[in-house]
Amino acid sequence: MNRTVVISLLALVLVFAAAIYGGIVTGQFGSEKAQIAVGNTTTLIGGDFMLVDQSNASVTQDALLGHYSLVTFGYTFCPDICPVVQQTIAAALDNLGRQADDVVPYLITIDPARDTVEVMAEYSKNFHPRLVALTGTPEQIAQAASVFRIFYGRVSEPEETDYYLMEHSSVIYVMDPDGKYIAHFTHATPMEEMVRRLRDIL
Repeated sequence: MNRTVVISLLALVLVFAAAIYGGIVTGQFGSEKAQIAVGNTTTLIGGDFMLVDQSNASVTQDALLGHYSLVTFGYTFCPDICPVVQQTIAAALDNLGRQADDVVPYLITIDPARDTVEVMAEYSKNFHPRLVALTGTPEQIAQAASVFRIFYGRVSEPEETDYYLMEHSSVIYVMDPDGKYIAHFTHATPMEEMVRRLRDIL
């Protein structure tokens, strides 16, 4: 994917994100109109997907039911943002204490070519013990990214090399026990703020 295409796609994503999240302040809305917007947004984020976890078990959208979920997208070769996000989530869950018992973190790779089940299994050991690390075929990953409105793409480099970077959205979605979107964080959200807002939600 050349740089022009990537920039164009990113611009479209930013426009979409602005439309979806315009008026969001720390993940919550104040006015009656904004509350209606939240209701509309919940139908836009999340949907059908089928992937496999680090134990090679099939996982669908039904896995998000019955508990709160923190859904992220990333890849194991990511040099900075992805591991920081997972470390922040793990620390936040540790700080929540017993309240964290009702929260399951999910990481969906956007690099299925390198992130096999075995690779995801090893990677997940570095973070929270309840982390569910998901991979699949390129088509399955594209479907999951689509329903969560995630942008991703390979940074322009020679196709034959295995050493490449990926560009992707770094949103942390908070999904309720019905599998509906209720809030979000970014990769820059401090752990303390994540804990505070999750306490309010839980």
